[in-house]
Amino acid sequence: MKLNWGLLIVIVIACFVTMISILVISSVRQDFDLVTKDYYAEELKYQKVLDAGKNQAALSAPVQIVKEGSDVNLTFPSEFIGKQLSGTLQFFSMEHESWDKTYTIDIKDAKASVSIADIHPAKYTIKLNWTDDDKPYYQETELNVQ
Repeated sequence: MKLNWGLLIVIVIACFVTMISILVISSVRQDFDLVTKDYYAEELKYQKVLDAGKNQAALSAPVQIVKEGSDVNLTFPSEFIGKQLSGTLQFFSMEHESWDKTYTIDIKDAKASVSIADIHPAKYTIKLNWTDDDKPYYQETELNVQ
């Protein structure tokens, strides 16, 4: 049996249409998980995080975050010596959502400490939030907990 050009063109077009149909069906079935369901409202709130990051950048030094044994010690810049502050320290894991932990911290005399005995060993993004006289501060740091 001899194939002519017309039949070959029909076969190529049919294969192309089949391939495109398979790609469209598989892309429609793909599930995309966003970090948050209400993405737009969260994006509007993110401006506050950016402003808090600018406040932190204006400090004399960043917060020192050091792991010592089963504790994480925080040393704040000299501007906070003698002040009683509070904030949150979030351990954010890119590997597993179940490893994320958030701690409330009390900052006394520019120092704070958190026990991380219950943290799974991994690389974390540390998200530190605190306020001083209604002025928010925010700092992100990478920390390897081994």
